[in-house]
Parts: sequence; structure tokens; C-alpha cells
Amino acid sequence: MTEDKLGMTAPISRRQFINGVAVSIGAAATTPWLAKPGMAASGNAAYPPALTGMRGSHPGSFEVMHRIGRDGEDAPQTDKISGKYDLVVVGAGLSGLAAARKYQRDHPQARILILDNHDDFGGHAKRNEFTVNGHFLIGYGGSQTLENPQEFESEVMDCLRDIGIDIDRFETAYDRGFYERLGMQTRMFAEQIGTEKDVHFPFTVASGGGRREKPTPAQIDALPLTAEDRAKLKELMLSPPDYLNDVSDKQEILEGTPYTDYLRDYCGLSETLISLFRQSTNGGFAVAPDLVPAGAAWLYSGLPGFAGLKLGIAGWFIDRPEDSEGEPETYIHHFPDGNASVARLLVRKMIPGCAPGNTMDDIVLARFDYDKLDLPENKVRLRLDSTMVNVRPGDEDNPAKVTYVHGGETYAVEARHCIMACYNMAIPYLIPEMEEAQAEALASNVKAPLVYTNVALTNWRAFHKLGASALYCPDGFHAELMLDFPVSMGGYEFSRNPDEPIVLHMEYCPALYGEDLDMVDRFRMGRYELLELTFEEIERRTREQLNRILGPYGFDAASDIAAITVNRWPHGYAGGQHHGVARQTIGNVAIANSDASGQAMAEAAILMAYRAVDELS
Repeated sequence: MTEDKLGMTAPISRRQFINGVAVSIGAAATTPWLAKPGMAASGNAAYPPALTGMRGSHPGSFEVMHRIGRDGEDAPQTDKISGKYDLVVVGAGLSGLAAARKYQRDHPQARILILDNHDDFGGHAKRNEFTVNGHFLIGYGGSQTLENPQEFESEVMDCLRDIGIDIDRFETAYDRGFYERLGMQTRMFAEQIGTEKDVHFPFTVASGGGRREKPTPAQIDALPLTAEDRAKLKELMLSPPDYLNDVSDKQEILEGTPYTDYLRDYCGLSETLISLFRQSTNGGFAVAPDLVPAGAAWLYSGLPGFAGLKLGIAGWFIDRPEDSEGEPETYIHHFPDGNASVARLLVRKMIPGCAPGNTMDDIVLARFDYDKLDLPENKVRLRLDSTMVNVRPGDEDNPAKVTYVHGGETYAVEARHCIMACYNMAIPYLIPEMEEAQAEALASNVKAPLVYTNVALTNWRAFHKLGASALYCPDGFHAELMLDFPVSMGGYEFSRNPDEPIVLHMEYCPALYGEDLDMVDRFRMGRYELLELTFEEIERRTREQLNRILGPYGFDAASDIAAITVNRWPHGYAGGQHHGVARQTIGNVAIANSDASGQAMAEAAILMAYRAVDELS
């Protein structure tokens, strides 16, 4: 399809400009607050949440660290100390912000500096804003939901209550039955499965992002599959037997067998049917199903093939209803911008006057004044576009020295305490004097790469006509496509009419299905693949994929797409092992971030923040 028909030749003012300010593609090109630490911006800078184009780990945020960690360059140094603080926090994601807030509560007079290499705070809790035909839209570009808050540790609930979050409020903010009332559910789109044509399945094998119903026998009979494959798919989806009936230790098989091997070796599925599952775990794990244990695929993704096993409480398994298929109910605790509102609540709590309001509702539409994040008179200062390059730990009698690069210049500050709430795998490069065992443990924490693409649509008529609120694409560039969560809060209203604009959330993960590599090597190779992709290439693939799926239902990428924001996370989901060794304090430096727990969850980030602060007290 030509660039013109895809909308790639639309005026750049629509595709890459917001409010007349170009997307930043370099360190100090368009953001005046990069000038010098503590100097207020001119007031004409681009508003970070409203920037489109390549976001997440955006150009200008990672190059300095790549030169040190990847290219082996020496970290820049300076002997001049430009400030002294009680606490310096490295990383303004959920963990770093939660650590700063707890330290502030424990030490009300403390002077705190928070440093982050991005042009916005929140880390993976990223907020994306759009204005389309007079409609204000908000999307999430990373950390999505406070999942299962009833299971949160007391420290996490303490943090949420402190910033004004009432978990019960989400019960009325989230319209659970909205898409169901419109006859919309999760469907599947497969390319050339058993036929030369693309196939819309009126059901899906993966959890997706919306309501999922079991297929009817007639729906499976209508698919362009062999009679044997249709029979097997009916069995798997509608009445799975105990595929492990002759196995003495079911838990051992489920823990040690990849999901695709389970489907092949125990369920008897053909390679054609297995191909329908090849991206089924990408969104939940950022790992292909040929590496995800079958038990995890059942327990955390609700994938089919396990109902007949009648699994009860055994080891790490828990009771799960036989018909439970990735229950979306756990995702109702969701702000319109995901967990970016948690980050915004934390910043507003710590820094006076940076944003109006005082409730979890009014944070949704609050516009932050970035000029006020780093004022000398504030006890807590948040300094963006600042890449840490070296930390020299101290002790009770000697402060830590923290060196960072900001606006092309090198600065150093001293701190009584320091918390590293950045990617844990980067810490050995920042503290080269640490013990070898700890450095190796931290370096093993290789994170999974992934992309959250948000597309601002002028309407969602094609989705409504198709009857899909979400789509799973086993062989598509983006594996999952989901219309915005139906959440209204604080004066913000989600799109209720297919003729109105909406945010479409799409997920791409370079999981390298079928490659003869272990998980860590796949993460590394996937990261290289991701960093090679330009925004223009991702935009093209996005437009082509949407046209291919929705074109028959009236969708036109050239006219129906108003803007695209690509939230690129080369270091995405946390993982790794040896958490106890890796997260040990080093003198007066403690280690936080969700990496320290090995779980890519908001509650883990907060819990690790509390632990790090307590270790310094």
C-alpha cells in the first residue's frame, strides 16, 4: 500500500507536532529546562505527556549510559560539588518516587534530590495525551493497573493511602459491562492459517484485553481448518480432558514444560493450531510461549488446556475455577493514564504548587507545572534529563558522591543517603567498586523489551462493526490491540460512542518465538531488534496492520488515525534472579526498583522502595 493511502504523507504538524512544538530528538533541542540544574524553564517548553512520536526510552534519554555501559567509555567526572542533600534518589519511576516520599515522611526536614534521565517522571508509568477533534484523550504508555490490590502488602497500601488513593473508587469509575452491552468482545485475526486468506476468528485463544467468550461448535466448524484440527480445537477450547491423566506428578510437568510443548506433546495439537498461540504470552510475560512454563500460562494468562486437570492447591498452584479464562476483573483498578496517576500523585504530594488539586480524581486532569519541579526553595527537587554516571558510596561519617550529566554538562552532589531506583543491571557500571558477586547478580537482571503503541483514532466504528473491543493477532506485528479501558474519573470521560475519538492501545514484543536461544539471550537480541526500528517503521507497520484487519469494516488509516505515540521500552519487564545478593546495601547506598524483586508490578516497585528506605534508617 502506498504511503499516501496509509497516511504516512499527512502533514507533519499532525503526526509529529503537538501544540506547535516539535518532538524532541536530541538532548537540549526543544526543552529549555535542560539548561542548568535548578533553573526554571521558560514556560514555552513542550509538555512531556503531550509529546507524540517516539516516547518511552526516547532519543536523548539513553545515549550517555549506552556510551558507558555498552561502548566502554569512561564515565565523566567532576570534583566540583554543586549541592548537598540528605537523600539522592536515582530514578523517578514509581519506586524512586515512593522511596522519596517515604523518606520525606520519616524525615520531614530532609532535603531530597530525585534524578531521572527522561524528560518526564514516572518511569514505565508513562502518560500519553492527545487532543482529537476537540476531544481530550489520555492513554497509558507503560505500567497499567493496580492489579489485585486486595493482595497488596501493608507497606504498599500505606503508600497508596498517603497519596489519597481509595481502591474502592475504581469500582464506580470503571464501567465493567460497557463493551459487552455493545456486543463487543476479544477476537482473533490470523494471517494465512489453513488458507490463502486472512481469517477473523469470532473468538480468541488468548486472554486479550476484553471480554472473551468460548466459541461455539458451529464457529469452529466454519473455520478453514482440517477436520482433525477442528476436532482438536473443539476439544481444547470446549471440553478439554485431563491431558496429564497418566502423569504421576502434574506439577513437575506444568513447571518444566513450555506451553507450546504442552500443547504439542500432551494435548496433541498440530503445528497449525500451535501457531495460533505463538504470541499468546507476549503481552503478559514479554516471553514467547515456547519458553513460558505451561503452569504459568494457565495460572497467570488463563490459556486453555487445563480445565480437565482439576488442579487444586499444590505447591505454587492455587484453586482456579474451571471456566476461568484470564478474568479481566482484576484490571478494573486503572486510572485513565494507568499508573502514571500514581506517579503524579506522589510528585504532587512532595512538591508544593507543581499541580492543582488534592484528590485521586482531580489528578486525572491536573496539568503539572514542570517549571516548579526543581526549585531551590523546595525541600524535594525533581531534576529531569539527568543521567547518572557514577556513585561513590559513603558511610555514616562520609557522604556519597553522586555524579550525573545534565544538558551536556557534568555535575556532582553529595548525599547522606542514596537510593538507586534505576534499572538494576546498570548499577555495576555506576558503582564499579562494588563486590564482584553483587555486580554479577545485578548484571543478570536482564529486562524484557516491549513496545506500547497508543493510536489516537478519530472514531471506532470499524471495531464496533466487527464486534471487537480487543484483538489478538498470533502473527501480527502488534500481538494485541485493545480499545481504551472504559474509565471515567475527575471530569474525564472515556469514549462512549463509536463516532467519537478513542485511544487504541497496541502491544509489540520482539519475543523471538522459535529461536534456539534461552530467555536472557532472546531479551538481548530482541532489544537490538527493537532499537533498530525507527518511529517511521513502527508507524508504517501500525497503519498497515490496522488497515489489513479493519479495512473490510470501513477503517481507513489515512483518515481515521489522528496521532501515534510509540512507548519504546528496550528494558521493559523486570526479571532476573539472586535478588537477595543483588539488592544488598553498599555503605550508605540502597537499591530499590521493581527489578530488586524480579516482578514487573507497581506494588513490587513500591515495596522495594520501602525496604530500601528502611535499610538506610
